[in-house]
Amino acid sequence: MGAMGAVYKGEHLLMRKHVAIKVLHPEIEDFPELVARFEREAIAGAHVNHPNVASASDFGKFDGDSYFLVLEYIEGTTLSDIIKQGPLEPLRAVNIAKQLAAALGAAHLRGIVHRDVKPKNIMICEPSILDTSARGGDDEIVKLIDFGLAKVPVEKLSTVARDPSADGRDLTNAGVVMGTVAYMAPETALGMGAVGPRADFYSLGIILYEMLASMHPFDAVEPQKLFAAHCSLPPPTFAERNKSISVPADLEAIVMRLLQKDPSNRYPDADSLVAAIDAFKMRVALHGTVSLKRPDLPPRAKAENEPTGSSGSGGLYIPKRPSQSRAFQGPYVWIACGIALLAAVAIGFYALGRGTASEQPAKSGHVDSEAPSGAPSTVKTQAPKTSAPPTTAAATTASAENPLLQVLHAKPDPLADASVRSETIKGVSALAENDPKQAAAVFDELSSKQGEAGLEVLYEIVAANETSKAALMARQYFDQPAVLAKASAPLKIAYELRRAACARRSFLFGRAGQEGDARALAVLTSMMPPECQPGASPCCFKQHGDLEKAIADIKARVPAP
Repeated sequence: MGAMGAVYKGEHLLMRKHVAIKVLHPEIEDFPELVARFEREAIAGAHVNHPNVASASDFGKFDGDSYFLVLEYIEGTTLSDIIKQGPLEPLRAVNIAKQLAAALGAAHLRGIVHRDVKPKNIMICEPSILDTSARGGDDEIVKLIDFGLAKVPVEKLSTVARDPSADGRDLTNAGVVMGTVAYMAPETALGMGAVGPRADFYSLGIILYEMLASMHPFDAVEPQKLFAAHCSLPPPTFAERNKSISVPADLEAIVMRLLQKDPSNRYPDADSLVAAIDAFKMRVALHGTVSLKRPDLPPRAKAENEPTGSSGSGGLYIPKRPSQSRAFQGPYVWIACGIALLAAVAIGFYALGRGTASEQPAKSGHVDSEAPSGAPSTVKTQAPKTSAPPTTAAATTASAENPLLQVLHAKPDPLADASVRSETIKGVSALAENDPKQAAAVFDELSSKQGEAGLEVLYEIVAANETSKAALMARQYFDQPAVLAKASAPLKIAYELRRAACARRSFLFGRAGQEGDARALAVLTSMMPPECQPGASPCCFKQHGDLEKAIADIKARVPAP
């Protein structure tokens, strides 16, 4: 029972299926705007067809009585109750956040903004074994409920409007703010008209913060002071807020990006957020430990037996791969370097000179079963012989480096050489599949020390195969505002076009026409027939004036290859 109505557990008479029936109190009919908002909740629930959203199946009015809404019956626990039990394990928290992001993304693609995302509006259900298998192993199902305050573009969702003037009406009066202050985005201060999809991501950021810290980022209790904190105070780090927890640095970076005051600095869409979460989960799966000291990057081991992650993490210790001498000697033999690297990757980074069977490097993630509890495993290795010894002290030092780093450090502006650029892309892609730690060191170099050329290589990796591990790692860097800010305008708009959801790309067409080059042109032309098929791809437009103009503008500026 609530102020506006009540919710009943019901059963469909013919299908014998449990449902939830939300009923407005009869007196609410005297408030047309509340009835209209109830109807919009029904429309939102009917149009967002997603496994993480509570669906609506019927809406109407009892004879001479109250309005009713029939919803999916959800049996579970609110996330609010779960958070009260204490901090959640990071992997459990991100699994919940990922499903919630997917739910919001499905709503946003319909033009629907929830505007009241909070733990009480999130149900956590325990699925059956069959459900868990079908969902790829998730042991909890998230359901987003209550679209009562949602912004719903009724006129776009329906071609039949009983009252067109009412359907297009803004139900929130000027100066009126609605929602739950503890989860309100700062832009709400400008009015509900300023609340867009990224405001939902801010609310998700607060929820993820609460799941990890078991407390809200701000201490204020009074609504005015709490909202002022949202608008002006940076969220405290997890170490400052709750010293009893340990949150991985790359996961904290995701939370802090969600909590950016400026909406444009948050994740642009649900796809980007899900990709960031997947990258974190992949890093944990590859390294066997949740902890990470450096933001967004796996740490580079300093010694033969040093464990990955913090020593107090309790995670799996991973032995460092032994350094290998290389089959090439001259740092300027670029093609030979690339071929040698790819050959080394193909044989598991064994040396080209053979050692004994007992001296083979341990596989990533292996732990000596006889090692004392809490002690790192050990691997005995012997440096293989090469065809000729290094001729200088510098070469001796370089021989212990990552092979691609050796190439990139050999001379100024190495990526100006087309062959080096090509072999770098091939080499780091192979490293991402076989040795993510070494790949991370190369990505770090490309994103921070090789200037615009390094960022262009990252983009080419993403463009080559967006589902590859290398592309996933490259996106981790591009999705950091500080890295993307260093990119040129043409590179930036090309990447934003590639990463934006279909529904948001149209907002970038104007900029693409002014700033884009051949890279943006490739993305834009892929959205027009015959490159794509309307109806088969959500990003395919049979006719779109702004898209066609952007393509024409770029072709007029950029000479054909």
